[in-house]
Amino acid sequence: MMKTLPIVLSFVLFVSLMNFVSAAPFQMNVVPNSVSLCQCSSITPENVKVSIKNLYEYPDTYTFTMDVPEGWRYQIQLNAALNPGEEKELDLFLINIDCCVVPGTYTATLTAVSGLTGESVSKNIQIEILNCYDVELKTEKKYQRICEERKEPAVYKVDVTNRGKFKETFELSSDKEWVVFSQNLVTLDSGETKTIKVTVQPPENLRGMRTVNVYAKSTYSYAQDSETLAVDVQSCYNFTANLQPKSQSICLGESAGYTLVVGNLGSEPDTYKIYAPNWITLKANTISLGGNSAGETELLITPTEEGKRKFNLTVISTNNPDLSATVEGEIITEDCSGVDIAAEPVEIHTCKETPETVEFVVTVKNTGKIKDTFKLYASDGMLNGNKTFLKPGDSKDFVLTVNTMGLEKPKIITVTVSDKKVSKNVSVRIVPETCYSAEVSIEPVNESVCLCSSASYRVTVKNTGKSKDNYTLMFESEFLNQTVPEFSLEAGESKTLTFGFNIPLRAKPGVYPVNVKLVSEHVLREANASLLIKEKEECYGVDIVLEEKVEGITTMAERKYLQECEAVTVPVTLKNWGPKNDTYTLVIEGPEWVYITPNVTNIESGKEETVYLYISPPFDSVGKYAVNITASSFYAKNTAQLKFEVVKNVTEVKAQTSVNASVSKNQTQTNISGAAQENITGLIIGTQGIGWKVLAVIVITLIIIIILVVRFIFLVKK
Repeated sequence: MMKTLPIVLSFVLFVSLMNFVSAAPFQMNVVPNSVSLCQCSSITPENVKVSIKNLYEYPDTYTFTMDVPEGWRYQIQLNAALNPGEEKELDLFLINIDCCVVPGTYTATLTAVSGLTGESVSKNIQIEILNCYDVELKTEKKYQRICEERKEPAVYKVDVTNRGKFKETFELSSDKEWVVFSQNLVTLDSGETKTIKVTVQPPENLRGMRTVNVYAKSTYSYAQDSETLAVDVQSCYNFTANLQPKSQSICLGESAGYTLVVGNLGSEPDTYKIYAPNWITLKANTISLGGNSAGETELLITPTEEGKRKFNLTVISTNNPDLSATVEGEIITEDCSGVDIAAEPVEIHTCKETPETVEFVVTVKNTGKIKDTFKLYASDGMLNGNKTFLKPGDSKDFVLTVNTMGLEKPKIITVTVSDKKVSKNVSVRIVPETCYSAEVSIEPVNESVCLCSSASYRVTVKNTGKSKDNYTLMFESEFLNQTVPEFSLEAGESKTLTFGFNIPLRAKPGVYPVNVKLVSEHVLREANASLLIKEKEECYGVDIVLEEKVEGITTMAERKYLQECEAVTVPVTLKNWGPKNDTYTLVIEGPEWVYITPNVTNIESGKEETVYLYISPPFDSVGKYAVNITASSFYAKNTAQLKFEVVKNVTEVKAQTSVNASVSKNQTQTNISGAAQENITGLIIGTQGIGWKVLAVIVITLIIIIILVVRFIFLVKK
């Protein structure tokens, strides 16, 4: 029991807190929550009072919004600030009811939101819109038809009903001036209906369907209604007349029959009189028709001579003699012999390269009215027949055969068909064409390359003829001879082939021809190009430039001096001025304490690279020296020389500018030129021997220099 007590207390506390949280901190009242109004009115605090009460223990500000039916307009107070327990009514609360609102029940929703807690309360207002003022116009027969000729009006009966709740007077009007009401003002009690006569009298010459709008509008309220009436002003005695066919061709001595069709477009029956020339026989000279109906009568014509003759028929209405119509006809009388001739095709294109036999189908047709015999003749070629007998309307085909051997220009052949009276001809045309043609081109036309490089050519073949063709392509040059297997190209189609080859080192510089031949059964085309192999000196070369001003080297009177036991670094610039990338090996000829790094470098065409010459004169190395720097590759080679003198003290040399730059010593020094052909060893040769102490100092000095050089190289690489 003691164990469950905490659980029960926790549940009671939780329920209490839930009730506390769920309770709204304010109250909104809407009194009353339903109203009934007429159209064209409004809801204000006079009709509905809205109040808000702060139930919270702190002051709060409330904001208000409203949701009304679509198209309605409203205004509402934006906010209200209340102290705890305070209650206020909204000063601004307005809903406008439009005059066009359909009677019924609508809902407006008012929402208040607490600014302190964010909670909201919504209230609905039921709004009943009453049909207070309303009028209805109604007629059962909205459409009437009248005859223009009778000049009679259309009279409509229109019911006017007061559907409102109050007695009202309504004014009747129309959008047409030619509408008359039996009375213009109608006073009706609620629910009362009265029938009004509306007379519609359209003006003259106003035919067709017309609409008339009739309006009823209250003299007091907003109530109004309209009704649309339709009046069809017709011509009751209108008609049309047609002759079928309008024209005929007959043989002399025969008769032609025509049909006269009369259509009564009016709504009333009518009888029509028909008048014709005396050489035309009418089956009937009158025709009677009901309204909106049609009828016909026959007439017969028998010409007595050849030629074309026109005639007129006149039709007159008996009910309205002012209405008449005239129709025109034509009769053509001719001799009945007739023939026509046609060819298929009328033009044939052939190839000059391949002579052939072509055929045309010639059709002869008897277009006359009698049987006849026709003869044929061709200006060239051969017909498979030259005579035929045909019934009227019958036709027969003949074959015209022509050989195109030796035909270079277009040729026209005429085939003639004739009898004793008529004759006709047709022309056919043979056009010889060049069906096979081709173009071949090579790019580049002029190519220049270096030894040990490659050359590439693009050969484009285009079939410029009108027929498909098979080709063989031959590429000929000093370094490549290749035949492309046979390939086909459609008319207008092109193909590009690439030929590449290497230029060997042994090739001699100069200009070499490059030829392309395109061969088929019908064409032979060539294209030429040239290949220039440059001299080696034009393709490969290197310049060596030594830095003039270098720290540790003193220049006086165009001589360079270095101080004994002091190492210097000379930047050496290598420039590849050839058109090809190249790799150079650097060789030093000079004292053994001179070296260069790196000793192998790859330089792109037109680019430069810097290497470094290290000079570390040891103790007791006073003397004059020359260092040769040679940069060589498989294709190019160049040498530069650096001359200098090693002295004990450069400062003393500067002071003795008038004295010879060479330092006088008891020992005789040997100069080292460093030239490749002089077999320089780089040793210093003297007249006296060297003691072991001196040698020890020299060894120690060399070790120090080597350590410094290694550290310097390491720093440079980093």
